[in-house]
Amino acid sequence: MLVIAHRGASGHAPENTLAAFRKAVSLGAPFIETDLQLSRDAHFVAIHDATVDRTTGGHGAVHDLTLAELHRLDAGSWFGSEFAGERIPTLEEILDFSKKHDVVFYLELKPSGSCANREKFRARWSFRSTSQFSSPCARLSPR
Repeated sequence: MLVIAHRGASGHAPENTLAAFRKAVSLGAPFIETDLQLSRDAHFVAIHDATVDRTTGGHGAVHDLTLAELHRLDAGSWFGSEFAGERIPTLEEILDFSKKHDVVFYLELKPSGSCANREKFRARWSFRSTSQFSSPCARLSPR
């Protein structure tokens, strides 16, 4: 049986946070699915929604906020007070986590900005052993 932790262990910790990823690993998940959005200053961050409204104390579209602005947001309190201070992780943090914990990430690029940056994204990161790549872009072709 293949076990994939959707947005980390999102039933136990706030989705798409390092806390959710740690919990998924502790529960034995060898694969973690997470969503990526592009910030205003071209950093990939783990968040499902196009806005930060549902899963943080902030408001606005992810693609309108800089990484510094996104890092100031609390991505844990909405789930429970014990997660206060959780931050929205960057792709770099996710890949570091993957290597440290020997877990494979399935990375789903969300539509806002992802299609235009597909080649830049794939060229910058190697996904052979640490993750799988998915995008909703209609004209994706295999490499």
